[in-house]
Amino acid sequence: MAEKNSTCLTPRWRQYAAVIISTFAMFASGMHYSWTSPSLPKLFSNDSTIRINTEQGSWLASISLLGDLIGAPVGAFIADYLGRKEAVFFSVTPYLIGWILIAVAESYPILLLARFVVGIGDGSSYTILPMYIGEISDNDIRGRLGNFIQVMADFGALCLYSIGPFVSIKTMAVISSVIPILIYIVFPWFPESPYHLLIHGDYDKARKVLQKFRGRMEVDNELKEMNKIVVKQSAMSSSWKELFVTRSNLKALLILMGLKTIQQFSGISVVLVYTELIFESATHNGLSPSISAIIVGAVQLVFSFFSAVVVDYVGRKPLLIASSLGCAICLGGQTLYFYFQNHPNIEYFQWLPITSMIGYIIMYSYGLGALPFMMPSELFPTNIKAKALCIMDVYLALAAFVVIKLYYPTAMMFGFYVPFAFFTFSCLISIFFIVFCVPETKGRSLDEIQEILKGKGIKGNQTAPCKC
Repeated sequence: MAEKNSTCLTPRWRQYAAVIISTFAMFASGMHYSWTSPSLPKLFSNDSTIRINTEQGSWLASISLLGDLIGAPVGAFIADYLGRKEAVFFSVTPYLIGWILIAVAESYPILLLARFVVGIGDGSSYTILPMYIGEISDNDIRGRLGNFIQVMADFGALCLYSIGPFVSIKTMAVISSVIPILIYIVFPWFPESPYHLLIHGDYDKARKVLQKFRGRMEVDNELKEMNKIVVKQSAMSSSWKELFVTRSNLKALLILMGLKTIQQFSGISVVLVYTELIFESATHNGLSPSISAIIVGAVQLVFSFFSAVVVDYVGRKPLLIASSLGCAICLGGQTLYFYFQNHPNIEYFQWLPITSMIGYIIMYSYGLGALPFMMPSELFPTNIKAKALCIMDVYLALAAFVVIKLYYPTAMMFGFYVPFAFFTFSCLISIFFIVFCVPETKGRSLDEIQEILKGKGIKGNQTAPCKC
């Protein structure tokens, strides 16, 4: 009886704890992803022990995204056959290997290998974590918990921005390797996804896990609903072909490809990877590029957390629309600054680069940053979810690779305003896609969302079927 009362005091604490610990994988990812921001200026400098050129720097910035192409399908396979929890463990290992390689690197090829290995971890993490979080969460807080993926990635980036400029590359790698080790120690204490247990016929264990996550003994009704969904969806084919021949799956796939395209074409990967170099290209208000990067990272973390708080109250579509419009305005300001950078009166606008970037990060973080990582776990049925998230991550990696690889050569050849003008235009166009094609999933069960994608409204509410 005492145990029951204690769990009822904080019935959801295990959901929050499991999400926070599992998303430390995204903390490690955020540190690795932003590693190039403080590291490239050091590697470009004349006194670097591993001196590189601009082309080599662009490969260091982008090659991790090619590693995603391996990590995503491997992570999906492990999640389906060994479990979501085991897949989280797998995703952490490449991060630790990557930091070890960076710590011992004496040549450019070793750094390149480290970045590629890290990409394998990213591919696995972004495939697995939305699935695990979506399957352990209550409907009314699923969006909030799903947004922890972006919050923790931003937290990792901020820590790297804060440490990286002031220590050597090797020291930074040694410090950062603590995070994967921490996950190895703590995460084994948390349960498997109840959906995965039901898929493999372990009903009794699924009940015990659900009791732990919900903080109460009476979970039979919810478990029956879960099992009903699993039985119905498991009876359907789970082959890769189902993603393209089943109308609701194809619709979800196209919606999410659109959101991932919007996300990357807003320029976020460029901003995170080249933060210090972008600020070096724009003199502004006396702040050093390193301090500017820390400010940007701090703002991104605060507003990613803000999104996690409000997403289950405001809804997905309003946040996405406001985010896209706000990003377009801020990127437009940055575009104008770079276009008029050599104008004699530009000194009156030295505040614009840092202001525009902070505004962009605010607008991006509460909508475009968090929701495209959270919504995949909502839009696909259980039987096909791992494969769908795998394809989504591969597509995201390819889109980010193209944007990052082309950014610096384009900026050097035509001017920094050209890529930023493209990012601005992309954000404006995205508003129309969100309005007409993205369904509202706030407060809906996973089964109700499938009905919406099939073109059916939900009785008793104002949710319209998806228009695409």
